[in-house]
Amino acid sequence: MTGIRTSLVGKLEKSLGVSDDGLQFMQIGDALGCTFTPNNSWQKFNSIGTKFRTGESAGKFSGSFTINTILDYSNIWILALAFEEYTYNATTKVHTFEKWDGKRPPSFECRQRILNRMVDGPTDVTRIYRGCVCKSMAFKQDTGASTLTVTITGAYQWQEDTFETLDATDWEGYDADKVEWSCLEIPTGDKIANVESLGFSVDNASELQYNTCSRKASNYFEKAVTFSTNATMYSNNPHIFMSRLYSGGYDDQMTEPKKKNLNPIPEMAIVSDTENGNYCKILMEKVIVEQMTMDAKANNKMVDAPTLTPRNFKIEIKNTTGSIENIFPTTV
Repeated sequence: MTGIRTSLVGKLEKSLGVSDDGLQFMQIGDALGCTFTPNNSWQKFNSIGTKFRTGESAGKFSGSFTINTILDYSNIWILALAFEEYTYNATTKVHTFEKWDGKRPPSFECRQRILNRMVDGPTDVTRIYRGCVCKSMAFKQDTGASTLTVTITGAYQWQEDTFETLDATDWEGYDADKVEWSCLEIPTGDKIANVESLGFSVDNASELQYNTCSRKASNYFEKAVTFSTNATMYSNNPHIFMSRLYSGGYDDQMTEPKKKNLNPIPEMAIVSDTENGNYCKILMEKVIVEQMTMDAKANNKMVDAPTLTPRNFKIEIKNTTGSIENIFPTTV
């Protein structure tokens, strides 16, 4: 297939592979790219009397995907793909996405429309990817860049094609209010450093579950969730910055690592805010400072590159679009 233009939209499902017809497909932000890979898990057999393959058997169907987009205040619904709990405060206009025990992130479906007009006939394609499950969500801000890119990886249960003639893809243009520029706060509300580059990821370790009588997955589950953070940052007040990393968060008088009873930093945040009052906060709890690297390069400023590992985290976003509770299925 040689497509000349494509689009990708998504929505949450009632359950794995079960669509909710009452929900609308939504833009996945400024989607920078996507890859969907079906795998038939073939087994291949060779008999001892020949050097050629003598048999094969198709195993379970297991699709994988990667979606890259840019986080912006008008398309925050994509965060629901990796988090178990969503709440909205109508007074403060703050959306909160949290990781919870005893729950799992929702499954979702994606629709890809492909214009394929290089040959005659109804060769355009509408493809549905069902039972998509987020395995990991990673946030990245490159050195010199201002925006946060989001990479979502995972597995999907099944795919279906409809061959037809399409007038257009699902793409709709819009003026995005992107999440830009980041600072480090220890504790939350107290900015102590500018973030030069950022990598933050949540690994849900999600897996599809199969019955022995079918190639098609029937359920999914999560194993232990892990978080990882790597960042480079610089501060105009290195005394406060290093003291709080040395001491576990609050002591501003430390000039060396604490010799005894070093505890995790109770809370810290990586914050992006805008002139109109919108903000995005990655709020980390019980943060372990595993390493504190000073990165010095020729003809460049020195930056600190601490390795930070939280026990848990949540994301708060303030915007003016109102609740996004309508993205969730009526029955789960």
